[in-house]
Amino acid sequence: MPGLLDAIGTRSSITSEFRHAFDHQVMVTEQLRIKVLLITLTALVGFVTVARLVAPDALDRIWNGRFHLWQTYVIFLPFVAFELTALAVLSRHIARAGDLPFWRRYGSAFVEASVPSLALMVHINGMDRMAALGFVAPLAYFIVIILSTLRLDVSLSAFTGVVASVELFLVAMFYHPAGAPGDVPPDLAYNLMRSLVVLAGGVLAGAVGLQLRRQFEASIAAATARDRITNLFGQHVSPQVVERLLLEGTGAAGDVRHVAIMFVDFRDLTGAARARSPQDVVARLDGAFAVLVEILDRHNGIVNK
Repeated sequence: MPGLLDAIGTRSSITSEFRHAFDHQVMVTEQLRIKVLLITLTALVGFVTVARLVAPDALDRIWNGRFHLWQTYVIFLPFVAFELTALAVLSRHIARAGDLPFWRRYGSAFVEASVPSLALMVHINGMDRMAALGFVAPLAYFIVIILSTLRLDVSLSAFTGVVASVELFLVAMFYHPAGAPGDVPPDLAYNLMRSLVVLAGGVLAGAVGLQLRRQFEASIAAATARDRITNLFGQHVSPQVVERLLLEGTGAAGDVRHVAIMFVDFRDLTGAARARSPQDVVARLDGAFAVLVEILDRHNGIVNK
């Protein structure tokens, strides 16, 4: 029995077919991630648009200058077009049961991590650098990083964190547009620490995604092994024995017990089957087994045939 369980455990390990099916589900999750990102960004842009129309003076005070709504849409509309194209490509690959190319995954991560950098440059154009660095755009990096966990890929999440941290550092240190208000020399240590926090966020998001992926794989592998054991032994041994095999696995030792075996036959079943309809024969057998199985289950017995 342990040897047979070993064989079942080997067959139930993560196969290439399973990994292909799992990657397919990851692509479906990637669709969800893009939709959530689009909804979140659309809600933010919608809020800014309403604020601009309803309370423009208040928005200008927050902005420390004249807020130009068109700059927001210059970033927003191309990004929406890019993500809608990515959704269409994903849908085609899912329909064909294919996988996304390497460059598409990392290219998408690069573009998404760069959107907050563009927003930050717009902020710096309208207010002094320190105020812009403490405003909304740097926080948007974490939205992209958090959603990257849905990719269940540690390298992609870490890459998102690297792109975000490097771009944040470069913009903060070297982006000095002419005529920007309140320009002060950038602080290397200040900007470096902020970028390292963003980088740590990407690495942690990747670790979370990796852990989730491993848990999903382990759960599916365990469920697959359980189904195989149940299908193999469920018709020959009692449910209690199957449960013990599942709990103890290959460590399950054999037992020596005194058992009673009873052979039950139906008198003249063959002749009666010729004289009765199939429905009547099945109904007769079901009625007998309904009594036998209930009693046997109560005493941990099994019906072999």
